[in-house]
Amino acid sequence: MLHITEHAHGIRELRLARPPVNALDADLIRALRKAIEAAPAEGAQALLISGSPGMFSAGLDVPALLMLDAPALQRCFEDFFGMAAALAQCPIPVAAAVTGHSPAGGAVIALFCDYRVMAQGPFKIGLNEVQVGLTVPVVIRDALARLLGPYRAERLLVSGAMLESDGAAASGHAGNPRRESRRSDRHDPARTPAHRPIRRGVATRRNPGHAARAGGQTQGRQARLMRAAGAL
Repeated sequence: MLHITEHAHGIRELRLARPPVNALDADLIRALRKAIEAAPAEGAQALLISGSPGMFSAGLDVPALLMLDAPALQRCFEDFFGMAAALAQCPIPVAAAVTGHSPAGGAVIALFCDYRVMAQGPFKIGLNEVQVGLTVPVVIRDALARLLGPYRAERLLVSGAMLESDGAAASGHAGNPRRESRRSDRHDPARTPAHRPIRRGVATRRNPGHAARAGGQTQGRQARLMRAAGAL
């Protein structure tokens, strides 16, 4: 249901593995939430969330959720939004390797990650809830607006549009492996001139040397994470 793999440089991969389409039932949602929350304390330096080739996640398993009684359904949605909160608040970098189609709940997982890399091909991602008569919760609308800007997010939400990988990359919804690999190379501290400040803020003002070293470590970790996501 959820396969955990440890990669080099402290990167922990959480792979959705619930055939045939990685639909999110109560057990998978809870397992994903707990795995995200536990990773930093267990020593993970970065998280990578992936799916199966051609299918990241088809979103919520509605037939399975309809079988739940009211208390169980409430717990399921608490776990779903708790999972989104865990991603948003995670103290280590989190990337989504969107390995294929990612509608609705699958898109939500990717949306709350720090970075998104989407497989190239005829795969689609988006919040298509309005196409089946549902509304998108406010917190998810706000997350999409934060990523894409209010106007573009509104257009996508009103239409329930699903974007193919090239359109997702063009809109900023998800990058593609080639583009993100080039971007991560630019952020690799080995390619960053020593005189360029990497991070700015209070820490830089207090101890510029320490901040530059810490920033370099963070940027290097992000670069490795993006390369790992692009390789899936």
